[in-house]
Amino acid sequence: MIINNENEHIYRTIDEAGIRQADTERMIRLKELELEAKERENSRKIMIVAYFIALIFVAIGAIICIFNALAGIWGIIIGFYIALFTFVKHDEKRKNNNRREGQ
Repeated sequence: MIINNENEHIYRTIDEAGIRQADTERMIRLKELELEAKERENSRKIMIVAYFIALIFVAIGAIICIFNALAGIWGIIIGFYIALFTFVKHDEKRKNNNRREGQ
């Protein structure tokens, strides 16, 4: 772009390729953020379902304990195992995400 005045000349160079590249990088980053948000939401839903299933096992195991202690204990143990496994997996995933963000 050239602007001419009688006493001065101003020359400006517009880097259209650079502008397009910046726009493309911005759009890619926005899509990455959207995908990360969807992944976190799906992970949260899976975690809630897993804890709910664990709670059901514990509750049913507690009720069964009234009639048969051994069978009820197994239900409670399975429920706690599901909850523990869910917690550990979620914690590992969170730590891996933190490491990736730190790089």
